[in-house]
Amino acid sequence: MFKKLFSYDKSLSSLDAGTGTITLRGLAIPIMIENLLRNMLSTVNTLILSNFSDTAASAIGTATQVTNIVDIIYSSISLGTFVVISQNLGAGRKERAASAAGHAIALVVFLGIIAGAVLSSLAPVFMTMMNLTGTVLEEATAYFRIVSMFSALQGGVTLLSYICRSHGITKFNLYSAFSMNILNAILSYLVVFRVVELPLSGIEGVAYAKVISIAFALLLSIFMVTKAKINLGINKIFPINLGIIKDIMRVGIPSGMTSVSWCLSQAICSSMVASYGVIALNAKTYVDSVLGYTQAIGIGIGQAASIMSSRLVGAGEFDKAYRTVMQNHKLGLLGNFSVNTILALLGGVVIGMFTDDPEVLKLARTVLFIDIWVGIGKSFNLSLEDAIRGSGDSMYQMVMAMISCFAVTIVSCWLLGTVCGLGLIGCWIAYGLDEWFRGMAYLARWRSRKWERSRLIHEEADGSISA
Repeated sequence: MFKKLFSYDKSLSSLDAGTGTITLRGLAIPIMIENLLRNMLSTVNTLILSNFSDTAASAIGTATQVTNIVDIIYSSISLGTFVVISQNLGAGRKERAASAAGHAIALVVFLGIIAGAVLSSLAPVFMTMMNLTGTVLEEATAYFRIVSMFSALQGGVTLLSYICRSHGITKFNLYSAFSMNILNAILSYLVVFRVVELPLSGIEGVAYAKVISIAFALLLSIFMVTKAKINLGINKIFPINLGIIKDIMRVGIPSGMTSVSWCLSQAICSSMVASYGVIALNAKTYVDSVLGYTQAIGIGIGQAASIMSSRLVGAGEFDKAYRTVMQNHKLGLLGNFSVNTILALLGGVVIGMFTDDPEVLKLARTVLFIDIWVGIGKSFNLSLEDAIRGSGDSMYQMVMAMISCFAVTIVSCWLLGTVCGLGLIGCWIAYGLDEWFRGMAYLARWRSRKWERSRLIHEEADGSISA
């Protein structure tokens, strides 16, 4: 048993992509660093503003909960595009893969224009729904209005990131994320501390600093994708291929609903946390700001394994796809547990970077120790969720996520946090119950191998391939 648990098959860590060999390490490490850098975008803003005003930091933390829901629109298209491109490349269908990229770009541009106009105009409504009042409400509204207005920029960066990943290229995304964070950190610092005079100021200035940084990252991504000669299929948008859009949406919509369910449950629980008082809200904001870093290993390995398994599913190599995901899940689990434990032990130092309030520090440290248990359950989601999605089996994923987020997370958060009076600690236990429920459901699905029937590419009786 233990020999099997700690065994490692090197043949599952690499894959012939046609244009060269892609490896788990070559994919995972850049993705890990990229996710760390992307987390820094919000963390830098929160850290800088926490030195300026606790209300400003809480405003951005709460507004980010809602902007995450906005980003789901683009992530859904990007994820669907990733799976379609990956499977088609695995099956040797390069032209259809390029056409999928072109159709996805058109969708992001179209939806970005509509979403930006609608969401920015409804900013006060969304922030009021988050149970915010007074100064925090005003600052959160101002921040959300600006960021949501230009949300299509982030959509473009996300889409190009996934297009690159589907081609086995992850370093470009790392360069883009690094430049975005450096620029954001510099601009945010100048806006808040006024080292030099800029036409930007306050929380609105921080919002515009983020927008400018994302815009720069998008331009850099376009340049690098063009230089790498990745076929974006711009010339294949017309005539519109409804079959490709159907394939993208077949994966994208259920994946989007999965993310919406999670974000809505988080937003509702955050609203409950806000009702527990400023100490609980601040503790949650600061803990959220650092937890993204503990998940980087699991995310990197999970997404790397998904790139490889999607190609294998497209090529019809189901057994190798199964074993690749199961092996790499063990690595992600070990990595997440180790980092979560270290963070919990250093909780006082890490959270102390944001605040010196003893009550906030005490509550945050307790939450970080609980998150060790939460993180183990989450490691199953980070690896198996991407794998199931990559196979095209998004409907099962959506159903399990909706059941877990609404029947487990929200109900448990209310019972433990409000009824039992455990506050933020009760809500964090509820988050753990959600992660474990979904993780075990995904593990059962992957081991059942029913996902093999969800392949987006089918072989006809005569041996030809169709969508």
